[in-house]
Amino acid sequence: MNLPVINHPDYVAKINDDNKFPIKKFGALAKHLLEAKVVKKFHIPKACSIETLKSSHSLEYINHIKNKTLDIKAQKKIGFPINDSVVRRSFVATGGTVLASKLALDAKLACNTAGGSHHATFNFGAGYCVFNDVAVAANYLKDKKLAKKILILDLDVHQGNGNSEIFKDNRSVFTFSMHSKTNYPAKKSNSNLDVELEDNLEDDAYIKTLKHYL
Repeated sequence: MNLPVINHPDYVAKINDDNKFPIKKFGALAKHLLEAKVVKKFHIPKACSIETLKSSHSLEYINHIKNKTLDIKAQKKIGFPINDSVVRRSFVATGGTVLASKLALDAKLACNTAGGSHHATFNFGAGYCVFNDVAVAANYLKDKKLAKKILILDLDVHQGNGNSEIFKDNRSVFTFSMHSKTNYPAKKSNSNLDVELEDNLEDDAYIKTLKHYL
C-alpha cells in the first residue's frame, strides 16, 4: 500500500511579503515529493466543516475566522492577516489532518503536508496557528468512535500548549510535548508529559531522549 499523503494548492496562502512565516515552503515540499517520486499523486482534502471544528474551538471564534471579523489584536497574536486566502487555508489544512487521521486507520500511517498548528486553543489562535488541526482530528476520531484513546506526540521545537489546553480535562487524550526549554511560548502550559530540552542539543542525544520517554 502506498503511503497516503495529503496536500492542497491552497496550503500556500497569500500573506504580506514581509511576513516572517515561510508560507511558500508548503508548495516547495509538494513539488519535491512529486519530483522525488515519494508520491505519485496527493489526496486532496475538503474544507473542515464547522460541525467538526466546534469540538475543539468555540463557535464564536470559528465564525470570526470564517467571516474575517477577528479584531486586529487577535490577528497579530496569530501572526497572519485574516484574509480570504488565509481563511481558506485554515479550513482546508484542518480538513487535511482530519483526512490523514481517517486514512491512517487503514494504512497505519498517513501524512498531511500542512498542519501541526498546536498553539491554537479553544477561543483564539496564536503563533501562526489559526485552528488546532491535531486537536480537531483527535476529537473527530473520538466523536465518531473510531478511537478510544489517543496519544498526541508533539516534537516541534515549540511546546504544544494549544493541545495541552484543549485536552487538559480529557483523560482519553494524552498530550506529550518534547520541546526547547527556552523557545516559544514564553509561558508554557502543562501537557500530560513535557520534556524540556536544553539549547544546542545534538541529534544523537535528541533521539536517545525521545526513545527513553517513548
